[in-house]
Amino acid sequence: MIKKIALLLLIASCFINTTSTAQQIGLHFMDQTIQTNKTNPSFISDYKYVYSLPSPYIGFANSGATFNEIFTTSNGMTTINVNQVIDQLEDNNFVKTQFELDMTNIVVGYKNMQFMLNHSFKFHTQFNYPKSLPELAWRGNAPFIGETVNIAPDLELRAYNEFGLGFAMRLASLNVGGRLKILTGVADISTGNTDASLYTDDEYYQLSIATDYQINMATLVDFGGLENAADGFDMSDVSFGSLIGKNMGIGLDLGATFDLNEKITVGASLVDIGRIKWKNNTYNYHSKGEYTFEGVDVSTLLNEDSIDFQSTIDTLQEVFGFQESRNAYTTALPAKAYVSGSYKVTDFFKVGGLLYLERSAGGIRPAYSLNASANFRNIVAGGLTYTIVNNTYNNIGLHLNVKLGPVQLFAVTDNIVSAFKPYDSHNMNARVGINMAFKKRKEESTE
Repeated sequence: MIKKIALLLLIASCFINTTSTAQQIGLHFMDQTIQTNKTNPSFISDYKYVYSLPSPYIGFANSGATFNEIFTTSNGMTTINVNQVIDQLEDNNFVKTQFELDMTNIVVGYKNMQFMLNHSFKFHTQFNYPKSLPELAWRGNAPFIGETVNIAPDLELRAYNEFGLGFAMRLASLNVGGRLKILTGVADISTGNTDASLYTDDEYYQLSIATDYQINMATLVDFGGLENAADGFDMSDVSFGSLIGKNMGIGLDLGATFDLNEKITVGASLVDIGRIKWKNNTYNYHSKGEYTFEGVDVSTLLNEDSIDFQSTIDTLQEVFGFQESRNAYTTALPAKAYVSGSYKVTDFFKVGGLLYLERSAGGIRPAYSLNASANFRNIVAGGLTYTIVNNTYNNIGLHLNVKLGPVQLFAVTDNIVSAFKPYDSHNMNARVGINMAFKKRKEESTE
């Protein structure tokens, strides 16, 4: 039974998000929609007044196996390829989800300037884990005799609100822009120190475990700590103010675009520079120490028939015993950088490229993208992107904008292929929305 549970956890960690990526690549090339300024705040709309209705975005990414790589069916029987799944993992792996709901986005243009006001609710998770963690759980510690093995996962689970006030200005051939963001944290679970290792002595097979591992929490409802968690949660304390959040932070977006000539434009931006300080309903759990006990093949811990399982659990609880505290802590936003260029082939067709970098708990991850887009009489605009990300090379994206009078309908995804082959894909995301846009800027000269 325990081995089955461990197997399910292994499978979940390896493919839970096999169909997506959380970047916003295609959105960067949609210069007909004001949402492009999410990737570069120096973008100035062709319209003086824009109002956006609530717009959702969802994205997922996984560096491990896809669904069809884990499960195979032959002669009507489905099997699980656990060893194959483990073998194809990198030394460090991740699983990631992201959800955003842009509640409102208001743009007002005046002469060569643009003012922006927005509110978004954001939720993201990221789980980073070393290959050695599922390998140890499934194969035991026998393959690691005489080695020190990293067993520490890294976790981020965060929900917060973003209230932004932005400004952009056109100076001859140069656009500059920025956005100041007030952040209010709703809830968070994240790791601080992430050191945990296991060493198996090559002579006496003793296991040595060393930890300096911390988990921080800021909860929507004060649950009284782990000792009282079993008593349940008192949801009567939840209010609208709780969903706004009492944990304050600040963020900043900066960007610039420059027209080298009538055909070539280059741009660069830094987005989501900022931090949130969590001090409401906080709990900290810290495990620090070393413990050595007589050698056991760790795989036997998953077999109740070969070892006193309860005594093993008691031992592990003693080794990893977490000390509880209630201190404030700070987390950083997943900062992003965009460097791009475009070439106007004709009045209605252009091509471009983008280098994207994202900083997260797992390090800095890049993406590279090429784009081709067309604009037909400012009524229908669309394009295709090709993106290399997370060591995958089959990400074909699509973005489309349709304008019907003052109404703009838009949709964008960085991997349309995953809509048809979700069980074979690592990456997928999508954003849809409706804008109301009034009075083109060029009309000012006729007034």
